[in-house]
Amino acid sequence: MNYKVWLITGATGELGSQTAELITKNSPNDKLILTGRNEKKMEEIMQKLDDLIQTKKDEKKEIHHLSFITDLTKEGNCSKLIEFTISSFKKLDVLISCGGISEKEENFVQFLKLSEWDEVFQVNFRSVVDLVQQSIPYLKETQGNIVVVSSISGKIPESGAGAYCCSKAALNMLVKVLALELGTNMIRVNAVSPSTFDSSMHSPFFDTQSQYNKFLQNVQQNTQVINSNISALDIANSIYFLASPQAKSITGMNLVVDCGVSLKNSIEFLNLEDENSN
Repeated sequence: MNYKVWLITGATGELGSQTAELITKNSPNDKLILTGRNEKKMEEIMQKLDDLIQTKKDEKKEIHHLSFITDLTKEGNCSKLIEFTISSFKKLDVLISCGGISEKEENFVQFLKLSEWDEVFQVNFRSVVDLVQQSIPYLKETQGNIVVVSSISGKIPESGAGAYCCSKAALNMLVKVLALELGTNMIRVNAVSPSTFDSSMHSPFFDTQSQYNKFLQNVQQNTQVINSNISALDIANSIYFLASPQAKSITGMNLVVDCGVSLKNSIEFLNLEDENSN
């Protein structure tokens, strides 16, 4: 089989859908399994991919992409997803985990209910562990690779988002442990950690689009070293690179895509230390 099979979770979000489009454009012979919870958005994404493939009606259609609507936090659904992938395309080469949520509203750890911690960890961490466990036997056969979407919040603490930060920090360590454990099987495991970008994860926290746009502008101008807009496509390009043969010598790494936000935080921390020492 001279094609790769990609499985993308969180495919109805900005990063998952952009990554699917990027793969379709750059590797049109490859096969995609897309999964998410929003059926309407999934239909829109599948139509976009159909348009990119541009299959003529009078030609025999070759299946390029399939969708699987499911909630991966529910017991048994990760196993069903992998079974669907293998029954559809006979193998699995690349697992890309793009799903993720944050707290429904900003809240200090002191006031965050344990049920909210559980919900965030179930989506951001435990479902990833479950899916990876189900995928490993098939990735061993193809010497495939795994890319998970983390966040700079897993490296830099963010007040009011304790559960999200901790779940992403756990994900970062999972990547390193998996890279150690699976390296002998020639399976690479890496993460991509973006900073704030235009995303439906952030917009619900604002009453108006104007407020949200002002927030994005403030992030760009005041927290980034490079005053440039970070797009979902920028992050998708990083995901695609890590999953490609060009990154064959890279494993256990966390590629930060943040226009220097984490660097600036380090600089500010060092400046604070200097001030305290005077």
